Amino acid sequence: MPTYKAIIFDFDGTLLDTETFHFHIWNEILSEYNIIVSYEEYLDVFAGVPTPVNAQMLVEKHNLSISQQALLEKRENLALERMKTGTFKMMPHARETLDFFFDKGYPMALATGSPRPDVDLLMERMDLAKYFKITVTRDDVKVSKPHPESYQKCVDFLGFPKADYLVFEDTPNGTLSAKNAGLTCFAVQHDVREHPRLQHADKLFNDMKAAMDFLRGNKLI
Repeated sequence: MPTYKAIIFDFDGTLLDTETFHFHIWNEILSEYNIIVSYEEYLDVFAGVPTPVNAQMLVEKHNLSISQQALLEKRENLALERMKTGTFKMMPHARETLDFFFDKGYPMALATGSPRPDVDLLMERMDLAKYFKITVTRDDVKVSKPHPESYQKCVDFLGFPKADYLVFEDTPNGTLSAKNAGLTCFAVQHDVREHPRLQHADKLFNDMKAAMDFLRGNKLI
């Protein structure tokens, strides 16, 4: 019998290649204040962290003449507008992974720190909604990752024992969220510089194909 009976995915950086998009959005906003964030800094500080937390950090670090809420709204309005016309692609082997679990009848859920309007727009544009029984966004929880609430909501909805779930994540906050919820979590991160920060995951892979090969090879799915 397969070990795992239900699958939960993170969104940004795990299924959809959006990190570069969000990196450019932040820099477009911050250029108004003569601030430039390197991609390395973005990955270390911003990726996997709720946008409101990033906005607060920027206001305090740079003593910006704008409130956290105003900066957040400016950033999210720009991101949503750019998403309507931007070009996005799936992470390597993500689509075939979704198709595999979908075709096999695995219940799937999505747990993301992104806001609902962004997620709904990209899910429609990329034809992803059909895969998921439930989508939990930042707007659906009181506390974002690394708090376990988003994953707990998925568990409560799908109704399986926690040992039956497998989570795919790509950031330290995301993997901590899944582990804090008591779930098995595979980290999938192609940037090996991030691997030392992902050691708390149950397994760590460079891409989704390697993760799926491991699961099949060990008859876990």
